[in-house]
Amino acid sequence: MACKAAPKRHLTRRIKLFFRYLVGAERMTSKESYFPELPHKVKVRIFLEQCVHIFRYGELNQYYYLYGMDVKGANFKRNNLVAYKEFMDWRNLRNRPSSPFNYICILRDKRLFAILCEYYGIPCVRDLGMLDRETMTVSSFNDTVEELFHLLEREHDIFCKPINAECGEGIFCLGWRDGEYSINDCPATREAVEARVKATRGGYLVQSRLVQHPEMDVIYPKSINTIRIVTIRNEHTGEIELFHALLRIGAGGNVVDNWSQGGVCVGIDPDGRLVEEGYYKPPFGLRTTVHPDTGVVFREFRVPCYEQAVAMCRRFHSKLDVLSSIGWDVAITPNGPCLIEANDNWAISLHQVYGGLKDRYDELVK
Repeated sequence: MACKAAPKRHLTRRIKLFFRYLVGAERMTSKESYFPELPHKVKVRIFLEQCVHIFRYGELNQYYYLYGMDVKGANFKRNNLVAYKEFMDWRNLRNRPSSPFNYICILRDKRLFAILCEYYGIPCVRDLGMLDRETMTVSSFNDTVEELFHLLEREHDIFCKPINAECGEGIFCLGWRDGEYSINDCPATREAVEARVKATRGGYLVQSRLVQHPEMDVIYPKSINTIRIVTIRNEHTGEIELFHALLRIGAGGNVVDNWSQGGVCVGIDPDGRLVEEGYYKPPFGLRTTVHPDTGVVFREFRVPCYEQAVAMCRRFHSKLDVLSSIGWDVAITPNGPCLIEANDNWAISLHQVYGGLKDRYDELVK
């Protein structure tokens, strides 16, 4: 009886999800196309394709326009795409094995991650401690306490990252030069600094501000432009392999490079050269072949130390081989690649923009 009930429950759940996302499917028919120069499907066709996607995968295809699915002739399977929910279920299942060790906590606890990086001799961004927004004090790993402003006078520049934030939300830089404070490189008073720190609930992770490689400054100097490198353990050979890589570049005066904060994401070829086009997140823009602020042509730019960065991530992943896949954030400094963080809950969405990755995905994990 239980076996017969399971398909019925599954069907009932899909029907409920279908009606839950139906309004979203209708709204998706009026989104701006990433490919305005190409012929497009009619709105009814877009709506029906979204309905099919909801019923088949149990989700609204939020990346429909990013993937160019609104263009005539585009087909989800023909474009070699993985449905996001299908990918997420796979990622979470394989990163939570039934062994007695779960390494996810190491990636999510930035302090443990920094300690492990030091143990393996892998360069990573320096953590200065935890900032209490109420008392304006910073607690270091040695449990000493010093005022935030004393720390600023010593370090000159620090990054404050809200503990519970994601996608670069709430991150800001504090600076001190010649007795003057700054927030995100703009002059500020001591009172303004205090108000900015206290504006977010919870505490902050405080990190030193990295200096990036001069060549990375050329493409955009106001943020640390990071590489997102995804490595996956090959289920057949056990080897750690490169899945895909992107360069995230700040824009519009922002001090962070996150796509969700207005940055541009550009794919990276195996030789470290950028692909031709980068993508914005709506409503910041669509596609571009040059950086909007510096005018650098993406296809003419090669990421310095790219091969070393990939090798570093593969080597570190081999030490955490219980985890199936990891999304690494890497900065390129004058001394070479430097890890900023690692993520078990990395997203495949932007990586799939560049031709689809289902075949590569299946090759590694199935």
